[in-house]
Amino acid sequence: SATVDNTDPVLTGVTVSPTSGKVGDTLTCSGTATDADGGSPALSYAWSDGSTDATYTIQESDDPGDTITCTVTATDTDGGAVSDAASATVDNTDPVLTGVTVSPASGKVGDVLTCSSTATDADGDSPTLSYAWPDGSTNSTYTIQESDDPGDTITCTATAADTDGGSVSDTASATVDNTDPVVDSVAIRPDPATNDDTLTCRPSTSDADGGSPTERISWSGSLAGNLGSSTSLDLSATTVQSGETVTCTVDVEDEDGGTGTGSSAIEIENRDPSVAVAMMPTSGATVVSTLECTATVADLDDDTVTASFRWTVAGSPVTASSSDALSSTLDGAFAADEEVVCTADVSDGKGGTATDSASITIDNTPPVVSDVQLSQAVAYTNDTLQASATITDVDDDPLTVTYDFYVDGSLRQSGASDTLDGSSTTAGFSKNQSVTVTVTADDGTDSDSGTSAITSVLNSPPDAPTTQVTPADPADGDSLLCEIVLGGNDADGDGVTYTMAWTVDGSTYPSGGGSGFTGPSTTTWPDDTVSADDLASGQSWDCVATPADDEETGTPSDASVDVCDFDADGVSSELGSCDGSDCDDEDGLLSMWARSFDLDNTIDGYVELTTTENAYDITNAYTVTAWVNPDSAPSSSPTRYFFLLDMERHESNSTYSDNVGMSVMFDSSLRLVTDFGDGANWNAPVAASGGAIPTGAWSHVAVTRSGSTVRFYVDGVEIDTASSSSANIDWSAGSIREDDKTRIGMDYKKNFSGSESSIQFFDGRIGDVGIWNRALTASEISLTMDGYPTGTATSDLQAFWSAASGDMTDETGTHGTGTPGSGAAFDEECVP
Repeated sequence: SATVDNTDPVLTGVTVSPTSGKVGDTLTCSGTATDADGGSPALSYAWSDGSTDATYTIQESDDPGDTITCTVTATDTDGGAVSDAASATVDNTDPVLTGVTVSPASGKVGDVLTCSSTATDADGDSPTLSYAWPDGSTNSTYTIQESDDPGDTITCTATAADTDGGSVSDTASATVDNTDPVVDSVAIRPDPATNDDTLTCRPSTSDADGGSPTERISWSGSLAGNLGSSTSLDLSATTVQSGETVTCTVDVEDEDGGTGTGSSAIEIENRDPSVAVAMMPTSGATVVSTLECTATVADLDDDTVTASFRWTVAGSPVTASSSDALSSTLDGAFAADEEVVCTADVSDGKGGTATDSASITIDNTPPVVSDVQLSQAVAYTNDTLQASATITDVDDDPLTVTYDFYVDGSLRQSGASDTLDGSSTTAGFSKNQSVTVTVTADDGTDSDSGTSAITSVLNSPPDAPTTQVTPADPADGDSLLCEIVLGGNDADGDGVTYTMAWTVDGSTYPSGGGSGFTGPSTTTWPDDTVSADDLASGQSWDCVATPADDEETGTPSDASVDVCDFDADGVSSELGSCDGSDCDDEDGLLSMWARSFDLDNTIDGYVELTTTENAYDITNAYTVTAWVNPDSAPSSSPTRYFFLLDMERHESNSTYSDNVGMSVMFDSSLRLVTDFGDGANWNAPVAASGGAIPTGAWSHVAVTRSGSTVRFYVDGVEIDTASSSSANIDWSAGSIREDDKTRIGMDYKKNFSGSESSIQFFDGRIGDVGIWNRALTASEISLTMDGYPTGTATSDLQAFWSAASGDMTDETGTHGTGTPGSGAAFDEECVP
């Protein structure tokens, strides 16, 4: 036998397809196997990287040019095997170019375009990028050129190349935009400028795209508005003001519709105003002048100019008398020789100012002397003449005034004295001479004089003599002599004689007798003696002595005497014009006048004095005195009083218990009684225990109160002392129901229906009622008994009501005259 050997399979047609490829491509390995032994051999594959699949994907690690081998093995079931190989070449893979862009997508001349892209290579290389621009430049950036017209497309070609020569390209583009023209600068000339200059606007423009843009010029003012569109601007033809901003605006446009604008502005320069000041008057000003300062102003900018004025006098500021827009006045604020300066300060309101001044020195004004007079048109030897003149000096300068007195044309006295004593031994004058005065006023710079009219010196009549009539108190059997006690002086030294003339009771005493008179006789001077046969009681004799010199009579003097105590009882008579109190000069006995008011004991029998508003300042002390002559006594049942004096102020109490006031009265025995009200209580009457006065006769009575002590006096003698309340009379207490009264002779009341009512009257005569606001002493009471009080009794006297003149008058002059009721009548009688 033979052993049948295994026949190896036969492998044919081993291939790798495709025979080349790029990274990522799939290579397929295939072959055909046969086996002579029968059966189907099994095929297996082995690639260069050791993989055993029938396919192989080219990897990035497989470089271009590499050979990728596939070995195919056919194996039969008997272990026979056969192999064969085939291969493929790795081809280069071109790079991949993505995202080619040009940024920005459009631009203007000068803009930079940037070309960018991203490249990858499946072979694992890093492709190299390159760029190409239309102008041949290869940078990644491109600056748009002036030669690039608006609308042109600028293309960038980007190429990616790997190391194996593979490359790829792509493009992107940008569009050329129009570039707006530019106003590079605008110049305005001249600068600075004023509002009468011509301005020129000079623009400088450019266009990056090339070409010359079209220019349009416009002018405007910040106040004036639109001023035109010419290259030049004549400001004098506009309303442009100083300080205003003028702007030149230049608008440009290129041929592609692009525009631009630019401007420049200047502020029109403000020029200072000008001022010229003038003073009127230009010379000759005095203190009475009104100075006028006028400002003439100008402003080249035509601005509104305002002026203010300042005045100085002798370097010190003063206030103008008046001022308006362009003038100012000053008066009364300067003196002679002072420099007055007026300064005008002007402003255009825009910071422009100007100042100018004018000055004048005030001239001295001479004083003026006028109306020179002597105090008398005629003078006498011993007269003192006084010079007067109207002297004015409008400068109010201190003046030296000199008085030159001339007598008969000869200078007798010169100096500051304005009087000339006619009795002076050196400067005096005598009768039949003439006197003038020249008055000169000098202000230290200038002077003026004036002379009076002539004063003639006449004869000086003799002065009045001192004359007396003796005896001074003629009695029965006396004659009267008119004597020259001291002769009247005659200034001229002339001899003096006297003539006498008499009047009796105001009628001429006839020289030579007649009309029941013997007539005068001569003792020393003619008719200086009155015969004793012509004297009678109550006469009043007056002697007039007239002096005379050899030219004229002088001033008479007179002396008089009243024949008042013709009965020689030691008291002057009051029957004639004498001031004594002797009212019966025929019986040789001392007698006096008693003047009073007789009250008729009725509701109308009173004398009303004052309202009771404490007119006598009485609080807790008083004195009341009076002369009284009662005709009867008041009733004792019911108890009544004769009221001497009542002063009350009634309150609202219907019982009158809270009245305010004070009363003095008489009880039914004609003893003195007083009471008072302090505003809270009307105190019980305080009566004297004795001292009743008689009816039908005159008695002097007095009541004093000091605190709680009351004293009573009759005919100057204290007859009793009593105690009372010490309360003050409070005149302000309560509400006044009415204006109450102070009355003599009646208790004044009003009933509460408003009618007067009283049953307390006085029957008889009352005179010389005195009221004090203190208590008089006994010695002072005696000083009140003979009429108006004397000595210390006048102290604190509030009123003294006397009927001496026929009515009831307060002789202190304070309270006037009382008003009697219809039941009160004036009465007088001669009392021994």
